[in-house]
Amino acid sequence: MGLALWLVPHPGALSAALQTEIAQLRAANADCSGEFGLHATLLAGLGDRSIDPSALLDVAHKLVAQWKTNHTQLEVGLKDVETRASYFQCIVVSLIRNSALLELYTAAKDAVDSNFPAPPHAQDRPDYFPHISLIYAPLTTEQAQSQIDDMHRRGVFTHTDHGIAFQGHNSVHFASLDIVDCTGKPQDWRTLHSIPL
Repeated sequence: MGLALWLVPHPGALSAALQTEIAQLRAANADCSGEFGLHATLLAGLGDRSIDPSALLDVAHKLVAQWKTNHTQLEVGLKDVETRASYFQCIVVSLIRNSALLELYTAAKDAVDSNFPAPPHAQDRPDYFPHISLIYAPLTTEQAQSQIDDMHRRGVFTHTDHGIAFQGHNSVHFASLDIVDCTGKPQDWRTLHSIPL
């Protein structure tokens, strides 16, 4: 999978609530992946190109500095708890695509693509789906949805006029943009650099 850019939430009450639910989901799904850090992926799938981590760090510093000329923080609303029926999007908290997030995503995509061009026959990047994964596991859509429904029944999250409240929290405040080496299994992934937002 190569290198990825992750948005990492501030530690605090929402992060603790997410970690509590992650622990419950992991206990209920023996075939899930090893533990991985709490994050929303900004950009991934960079394993198809040769990227030096220090060069990516320079690019990331510049794009964050540029983004900060218009923004003082990155706070993003929580949209829903859902499944995309794939291993890495098995049960997720989807995020609202607000302007600050989309500006950072567009800046990151453009900076990476211009500095580290994809090979000629690379697949097109899928539409950006911002989310925080709660678990990676080989669940069917029905199995994942059943666990999501159980979370809703237990009051882990409730629907609001503009998304959801997860244990009373309507939004996530991101602390940093991290460069992560996603080589190997999720438990082997490691953060190489962290840039404060």
